[in-house]
Amino acid sequence: MGRWEGPWPANPASASNACNNTFMDGNPAGQSAALYQLARNLHLLFVALSIGLFMFRGALMVVESALLASKVLRILPHVIDTLLLASAVWLVVMLREYPFVHGWVTAKVLGVVVYIVLGSIALRRGSTRRMRLAALAGALATIAYIISVARFHDPFAWLA
Repeated sequence: MGRWEGPWPANPASASNACNNTFMDGNPAGQSAALYQLARNLHLLFVALSIGLFMFRGALMVVESALLASKVLRILPHVIDTLLLASAVWLVVMLREYPFVHGWVTAKVLGVVVYIVLGSIALRRGSTRRMRLAALAGALATIAYIISVARFHDPFAWLA
């Protein structure tokens, strides 16, 4: 399986509705491609912020820092993850690739659920340090899986 380049050819303005998705609905290809790029770039920004903040909070947990309980670090992840979810829904609707219809989207959604559970155990709910560290490692592995699914649009890409 090769690198996924998106639903548009290299020059979207020259392709009149030549994409494999049907969200364009008569809009000029350049406008739709630009809107897709905006949604995708926002999603990737929120992914990077969310993962970076999770890793920072995980490091604080490892060193048992009191900073982990600060108000900012309790609220900011919810703001970023809400924006991440909103951008994901925007992309799903725009591309018309839905969970439980398209396998790779379903795999991402299920991966996110696993990540949330493991992240919660790692940062709060783990009763022992060993349990929190194991959950942190599992959450990071789950992030790697989600990224591979997103990159190749294949739930089994990590096996190749």
